[in-house]
Amino acid sequence: MNFGQGLQSLRSVGNEINLINSNLNGTNIVGFKQNSGYYGGTGAQVKNSYQIPDTSLINAYTELNFSQGQINYTGEKTDFAINGEGFFLLQQVQDVGVNPPNLVTRDGNFRFLNVPSLGGDILGNANGLVVLRDSSGTGAGPYVPITKTDLLQNGILPSVVKPEKGNEQLVFSKNGSSVFTFNDNVVLADGEVVQGSLEASNVNTHEALVALSLAQKKFQAMAVQIKNENTLLDIVTNIIK
Repeated sequence: MNFGQGLQSLRSVGNEINLINSNLNGTNIVGFKQNSGYYGGTGAQVKNSYQIPDTSLINAYTELNFSQGQINYTGEKTDFAINGEGFFLLQQVQDVGVNPPNLVTRDGNFRFLNVPSLGGDILGNANGLVVLRDSSGTGAGPYVPITKTDLLQNGILPSVVKPEKGNEQLVFSKNGSSVFTFNDNVVLADGEVVQGSLEASNVNTHEALVALSLAQKKFQAMAVQIKNENTLLDIVTNIIK
């Protein structure tokens, strides 16, 4: 391993540590989904189910785990969980009725927002995003905001949707760690809306802590290796001089 390759591999393991820490920070976030990282490069090896860093190690890709977290009862009428597949559909206030919705979440910790431009009290999240429902009941839209009257008097609930081409294209958005963006049409999903409940994070804290410990040991071992190789290089350089 040359010095440049060693630093690249060290950075890759450092990125793995950052990713695991991000998952641990998300354990108390409603609807948070675990993100897993995978190594690539000329020297990535798998031994006894563990990936071992080696020459030219890189972070090849990450993958979101959309498995369901535990559903916990809250009793709040504006709290929602999804039992099964799918997401709640969200949109920026200024995009309602103008652009196609492109934000989804499993975090159903909603509240009423006063938005005069949309007719008053509507259902939204803590970041001011509007919760939508499919007014046609077919999944084809149009998708419209849920008013206070819709929810409390008419019992109209948020729609549960999924990207038409699958969850693989979902990526983190700038609207919080449990809100994802996509470029696709949506279709109705099979998940059941559970009112008065919230879905917990799907991060397994014990597994994440074990993975963090292993990653830290890899980082320390590689740092020592780089230091030793750098020392040997200095010795050889001095001999040549």
